[in-house]
Order: sequence, then structure tokens, then C-alpha cells
Amino acid sequence: MKKTMLKYFIKNLNQNCLKLISRQSSSTIFALASGLNQKCGVAVIRVSGKATNQVLHNLTKNSKIFFEPRKMYLSDIWHPVTKEKIDRGLVVFFKEPKSFTGEDICEFHVHGGPAVVSSLLSALSTFEDLRYAEPGEFARRAFLNGQMDLVEIEGLADLVNAETEMQRKQALSQMEGCLSKIYKEWRERIIKCLANVEAYIDFNEEENVEDFVLEEVEKMVNNLIKSIKSHLNDNRRGERLRAGVRVAIIGQPNAGKSSLLNAMSKRQAAIVSPIPGTTRDIIESAINIAGYPIVLVDTAGIRETTDLIEIEGVKRAFNNIESSDILVVVVDLKNFYHDISNKGLANFLNEHLTQQFSVFSKFFKNKELDIVKWLSGKEIFVSLNKKDLIKQCQMDELENRINFEKFDLKLSLNRISCLDEKENDIGELLDQLKEKLSQLCTNEISEQPSLTQQRHRDMLTKCLISLQNYLNKRKCDEDLVLAAEDLRLAVRWLGTVTGHVSTEQILDVIFKDFCIGK
Repeated sequence: MKKTMLKYFIKNLNQNCLKLISRQSSSTIFALASGLNQKCGVAVIRVSGKATNQVLHNLTKNSKIFFEPRKMYLSDIWHPVTKEKIDRGLVVFFKEPKSFTGEDICEFHVHGGPAVVSSLLSALSTFEDLRYAEPGEFARRAFLNGQMDLVEIEGLADLVNAETEMQRKQALSQMEGCLSKIYKEWRERIIKCLANVEAYIDFNEEENVEDFVLEEVEKMVNNLIKSIKSHLNDNRRGERLRAGVRVAIIGQPNAGKSSLLNAMSKRQAAIVSPIPGTTRDIIESAINIAGYPIVLVDTAGIRETTDLIEIEGVKRAFNNIESSDILVVVVDLKNFYHDISNKGLANFLNEHLTQQFSVFSKFFKNKELDIVKWLSGKEIFVSLNKKDLIKQCQMDELENRINFEKFDLKLSLNRISCLDEKENDIGELLDQLKEKLSQLCTNEISEQPSLTQQRHRDMLTKCLISLQNYLNKRKCDEDLVLAAEDLRLAVRWLGTVTGHVSTEQILDVIFKDFCIGK
């Protein structure tokens, strides 16, 4: 046991030494931390590194003043070369390690005009020890100096990019460490299992380590597998919420798909024309429904055709249906009302949808796949459009029949009218979408936060496989040393999620999408 614990002590000591070297040897960086290329009331320029104090005193001409950390000071700000006053603003100093990056940081809060910002950035560039920060470099230093782990850093990036209320809540929770806490706890439990197994290997013959130690390890590994499987089996709620729920609008030509897209987007996102086949390409529009992000996709009208451009449009519609979470099938109620009356709504829709989707069968990779199986994992909404062109008595009759008929596919029916983006009646569809979005993106039963990144899912899956391999080797009574290697791999995969084990390639991918000042 002592040998094992010594190994982990030395490993952690090496990691801490590397962090210390990184902190001491890094150059001083600066950047605009507030919005780029826009006029604003206040702009924030951030400086981080060992030359921060020098910069702060030179630009404020207050070489003898001690700037108390976390306290705002009103000061004139001067150009160190031209000796001209740049602006009068607020400055604040953060002493390492109690700062965002873990280094000395100062911030200049100045008026947000482009000329003021440009002049201050120019002044900072005159210092020999300063350079302009690369995208995400402040956050990268926060990670390297142990202020945040990779999962928290990704939460920060998502918070900066959040466009809806639910995205904000999820990102904030992740940035504050809710996911990291779970992953760190799992990693510590696996390390404990590994330490016990290695102790058994090292000292069993000499010090009579009890056999029940391995039984306890097996029990712990089984519990971990159960927890990780439950976490992975989340129906991709967090990933959907982060990226946006894809909703494909499909139907025959002139059913009103583009009109519905415009009505939901509240703008003229797509061209509307009485000429069939107007929409050939895919049109996307990002909207917010009850705090949930949606990517609306308007597709080409579905029909058999010999027109090469229209065939390509239908193929693209197929690809978008495959990648979408929700399908909204628009049916022209005015056109098909008599068919619905004669056949019954259920029979009509079963025939109509089968006929519509059969157009896509030529694109199936698996030729034995049928339409019902293909659509089994999709949420399907059928919107009976143009209800404003149907008499009220006909609508009443239709309402009565809807409540008693059964359908082959699991459908949600609604009646809508899309005259234009301002004058429309799509409330029933929106209410149904709100309910479904809540189910797809949140889990009210579980308090555990959801996965938000494919990277996490990949690493956790590898961790799970390693844990299962350990149990399989124990079951087959294979060499315990080989089985222990699977536990070591499981620790590594979990460490890769949070950044305890990392590579430059992983870091480059994570930080490349940050803005310069973050």
C-alpha cells in the first residue's frame, strides 16, 4: 500500500511542479475582454502575467501607490511613450493565485469608443514583455494553473455562447463544477480500487492482505459501471440543449412549409410562392421557444420528380430528417379535406405519410429497412395547415374525429394557419413543442447534470469498457497484474475528461473557439 501511495504522490508532485513552471515562465498577455468591433459604454482590457504590476503603475503614473487587490481605483490612464492621456477610467488588480488565470491580473475599465480602445491596446503593445493574447489563452492559463478543469472551461465557453435561458442555466451549472464533481468522484473511487489491487499484488504474500479486498473492489467497480451507464443513457439531453434541437419541416410542395418557418421565425427567412418546388435547398433558422434552442430546417417539397435539382433537394431533405430530433409534417388541409372526410383521418394520415416517406426509400443504406422502423426514434408532429380556409362546421367535425381515431405511427396532431409571419395561428403547435422540448432537453426526475459534449461521452465510454474488461479478467481468473492495467486505463480516460490527463491536441480543440479576451 505504501509503495502504491508513493507512486501517486510522486505523480501529483510532478504535475504540480509543471504547473508552477508554467506559471512562472509564461509571458504577460493582454486583450480586449469585452465585445469586439462595437461601440459600448464601457470596454474592459485585461492584462495577465508577471509584468502586470509594472504595466499598472506605468499606465496610471502611480509608481508609489499600492493597488489593493479586488478594489476599484479611479485613475487617469497615460500612454507610456507619447505621454498623452488616453482616458480616465477604473482600474482593478487581482493578486495571484486568487485571479481568473491564477496569475497577477489587472483590468482597465475605459470608455468603449473604438479610438479609446485602440489607443490603450497600442499603449500596451509598447511594453517589451507584453504580447497580444491568443484566442482562449486566458482560459488556457486558468486551466494550466489549476483554477479550472477542462469540463469547467467548456462550461465557461458554453456560457459565453449561450443564446437561450436553458442553455445559460446548463452552462453555468457546468462552469461551477457540477459535472466535474461527479467525474472527480468517480476517478477517486477507481484510484482507490487500483490502490487496493496493487496493494494486494505487492503485499499479499508478505503481509497477509485479506482476500475480501478484491471482493470489495469488484463491488465498487460494479457500482461505478452502473453509475456511468446511467449517466451515458441520458438520451443526449445535454448535447441537444447545448447545440439546439433540430426540427425538420417536411411535406408536399405548397403545403405551407416555408410559411410555417417564417411564422415560427417571425421574419421572412424563406421565399413563399404559389409555384410548387420553390424551395430546393435547405433553409435553417435558429429560434428560441420557452428558453430552449431550436434549429428549424425548411426542406424541399417531397414528391417523385425527374428534375435533377429537385431530386438533390429531396435527398438533402432525407439527410436532414435523419439528423433531426423532431419532424413537423405539414398537410394542406384545404387540399385534402375531402380525402380526410371520406377515408377518416387515421386512414388518410397512415396512407399519406407512408406515401410521403416512401420517396426516401431509395436513399436507405439498408434496403430491408421499412418506413415505420426508420421513423421509430423520431418525434412526429402533424400540422394540419390552412385551417382558415375551412368552414367552422367542417373543423368541428374534424375535431370530433381526431379524438377517437388510432394511428400506425406515434403522432402529435395540431391545427395551424400560416398567413404570414405576423398574422398566423400556430399556438397549438408551439404548445406541443414546448412540452416535447422539456422532455428532450431536461430530466426533472434526476438531479444529476447531463452530458454536454461528445468528447465526454467518448472518454466515459472508454472508461466503462476498461472497467468491464477488469471484471471479465477477474471472472476468467486471469493475471491480476493485467487486470489492474484496465483499472489504470479507466483512471486515465476519466482524467482525460477533466484534464488531469491531457494532450496538446485536446487542449487546442477546446480553446480554439474562445474569443481573444477569454
